[in-house]
Amino acid sequence: MFDNETKTLTVTDILPKDKDFYWPEISIKNGSVTIPYGIIEIGDIITNCEGYLELVWGTSCIPVFQADFS
Repeated sequence: MFDNETKTLTVTDILPKDKDFYWPEISIKNGSVTIPYGIIEIGDIITNCEGYLELVWGTSCIPVFQADFS
């Protein structure tokens, strides 16, 4: 869930559901955020979102999320 007023993102779904993903696998391509640490779980909150944000997964740089927090 994307909240431009509070500058936060909340994890609402994880796909595929039968695989664990970890925050250190997520990179910031553009913008800035404070990313949690550990396993990614529904309800986790990413804070301090600024600018045009692009999050990507792993070295493959697969897009995970994009939004404008300007």
